[in-house]
Amino acid sequence: GKTNMTTVLVIASIAAISKINVGNGTQLADVGLPSTVTVTYDDATTASLPVVWNAGTPIYDGSTSGTYVFAGTVTCPTGVINPNAVTAAVSVDVT
Repeated sequence: GKTNMTTVLVIASIAAISKINVGNGTQLADVGLPSTVTVTYDDATTASLPVVWNAGTPIYDGSTSGTYVFAGTVTCPTGVINPNAVTAAVSVDVT
């Protein structure tokens, strides 16, 4: 019989995200971290995938000025894998 080869897309990279600037006292829920990111697959096609952000490095504190870097993990749909654990990143400046 025939063997059906399922095409699996591999995440090669995630597009850079512009820095977000917020005023002092901004709650994390109001920062506006993106809910999706643009990924590029190993076949050079792109897609928008949902992303889940961590708490920031250092941990986000909207009442303390500084730069907080968030790492995002993409949610892979069926047929997409992320064997290199490519993550998204965004910086948030509290001023």
